[in-house]
Amino acid sequence: MELAEQVIDVALAMDMWVFGGYVRDVIVRGQKKFGDIDLGCSDKKTNVEQFIRVLGTRFEVKSVRSRRFNDTKGYGRMSKGIKRVERFVINELHIDVVVFDGSFTDWCDEESVDFTSNLFYKTWDTQLGIRYAPGRFKHMANPIDELVKMTRAGIFERIWDGSDEHANHMHVLQICQRARDLVNRGFTFKGSLDRKSTRLNSSHITISYAVFCLK
Repeated sequence: MELAEQVIDVALAMDMWVFGGYVRDVIVRGQKKFGDIDLGCSDKKTNVEQFIRVLGTRFEVKSVRSRRFNDTKGYGRMSKGIKRVERFVINELHIDVVVFDGSFTDWCDEESVDFTSNLFYKTWDTQLGIRYAPGRFKHMANPIDELVKMTRAGIFERIWDGSDEHANHMHVLQICQRARDLVNRGFTFKGSLDRKSTRLNSSHITISYAVFCLK
C-alpha cells in the first residue's frame, strides 16, 4: 500500500488523476487489497515520459510498454479520447497510464464508463469524485452518496448501453468478462434483464449480447 501511495502522490503532483479499481476498492470500500493502478492524464498537461523518469529516480521501473489506439478502436473499445497507454511495473505493482486527448473535464464528459462501481476518481484537490451522474442518478440531489453506498455494499449496475457506433461483439464480450470479474470478487449485479438473458448475480452470471443492446 505504501508504494502505491507514493506512486499516486507523484502522479497527482503532475496533474494526473487516479481511477478504476484502486479508487473503487481502496478509497471507496476501504480494502487493502487491489489489482493494479490506473492513472489518467491529459496529453496537453502531463509528460508521461517525464513522469516515468521521476519514478525511476525513486524506484526500479520495469517492463515499460506503450500501446496506441486510433479513432475507430479506442481504449478498451469504449473511450475514443484515450490514444495511448503506458504500462510498467514497480516491485510487482502494475501501473497503467492512459493518455487522454483532451482535458480532465473532457475525460469526465466522455461518459464511457461500463459500471456504476467504476465512476470514481481522485485528483490532487478531490479525494473522491465521480466522472458524471448516469441515468437515474442524474435526478438525485447527491448522486455520489448513492453510488458510494452501492459500491460499499458490493452492488453495481450496468450504465453503458452499447449504442456507440464502434461497439461490436468483442466489445460486449469484454464488458461481460469485466462483470464476471466483479461478481467473482463478491459483487452483485443489480438491474433488469430481458427474457432472453439469464439473471446475473453473485452465484451465477451469464450475459448475452442482447443484454447490452437494451435501451
